[in-house]
Amino acid sequence: MDSQTPESWRPNIQRRVDGLVQQTASFQQNINPYQGFVHQEKPGDWGQASIEGSEKKITKSVDRITGIDIARALSLLGMILAHFVPARESTHVIGVILGTVHGRASLAFVVIAGIGITLLLGAKSPHESIRIVLWRAGVLFMLGILLQEVSPGPIIILQFYAFYYVVGWVGAQLPTWALALTTASWLGIGCSLWWINAPRLVVSSFLDSPVKQLASILYNGQYPLVTWGSAVLAGVLLGRVDWQDRRIVKALACAALVGIVGIHGAAGLTQQVLLARGVGEIPVWATITPHSNTIFYLVEGEASATFLVAFCVLVAPYLGKAGRALATAGRQALTLYICHLLWLYVFSFVEEWIILGVIGDSLLYGENALELYETIAVSLRYVAAFTCFIVLVIQANIWGLFFKFGTFEYLLRPPSGLAHKLIRYGKTHR
Repeated sequence: MDSQTPESWRPNIQRRVDGLVQQTASFQQNINPYQGFVHQEKPGDWGQASIEGSEKKITKSVDRITGIDIARALSLLGMILAHFVPARESTHVIGVILGTVHGRASLAFVVIAGIGITLLLGAKSPHESIRIVLWRAGVLFMLGILLQEVSPGPIIILQFYAFYYVVGWVGAQLPTWALALTTASWLGIGCSLWWINAPRLVVSSFLDSPVKQLASILYNGQYPLVTWGSAVLAGVLLGRVDWQDRRIVKALACAALVGIVGIHGAAGLTQQVLLARGVGEIPVWATITPHSNTIFYLVEGEASATFLVAFCVLVAPYLGKAGRALATAGRQALTLYICHLLWLYVFSFVEEWIILGVIGDSLLYGENALELYETIAVSLRYVAAFTCFIVLVIQANIWGLFFKFGTFEYLLRPPSGLAHKLIRYGKTHR
């Protein structure tokens, strides 16, 4: 038999060899994914670039959350000022400037709560998210009703937050276009329903009937859901904004400023038209009076809250330690809100004693004694309000060194979550 390979076999052998070469090259390229690329990078360089990109992304996310927490802390400062210094006592220049927080701080708190609802629920399933929302609503309702019994003066807002959370959860389930439409409709219809028969303010207590408590929260309370629900939904809508994109945040801040100026102009024009038609006294619905539940007031307050959040997000990276301190306080807003009521309770007892100690009994019956008394009282309340806020921020930061959440923030966490963690821990360490 001829030992030479027949010529007819050569093409078949060559095809098999070429196939083996291609398979080997393919196998090597699978092992080394960088083989075959025009621009090759070492694995170390690629990994370092990925780490740097991740750090930038994480930094932006931290700035975003920090900015929102700072805005929440500043809203708390506004509420403290409003509670320590009633609006009717803000007659001098500083009082007029700081008096702008009246009615706006609490509304900003609600808008920021809506943003927080969006961030809290995130990608959670409806079943898991409703469990969280209902638990928080129950805790806030009980805290609000109980605190109202011992409040030194301010109307507690926590029981209203219980229903705000439920409305926010419903809004979070809607697509963006439907959420925007619902927010605008709630604002217009809610204000109209409220002003058809503007109710007398009712403050419910723990001993009141459930019907009276529900009516206070829904319609005739200080922060009625029928009108303030639009602020929660506006916050849920804002929670969907890409707060990591500074261009979007800047545009949002500019739009909010334009909205503030525009709504003041619209209110002023409405008042001029009414006066031209011979209206003797301008009706409240045509003003931006705090807690008036008018469309002008709610739109202006929501626009102000939007600007506050956008501004805080923009400046958060430049605030350093002060920003981190404020953000820590903002994350413990519930605890600090309750603590400020204790401060206010103590201050109500010592205020007159301090004033008399400053001006003395001999001046109390002088010619300008009443004016002097009021001046010192207003100044003292401003000092007390800022002192209260500073101490609460320090308190929150000391607490934050040892605990992840504030004292009352732990109550907002559903106990079943802790139970699930303990079960998983037990299964893992068997």
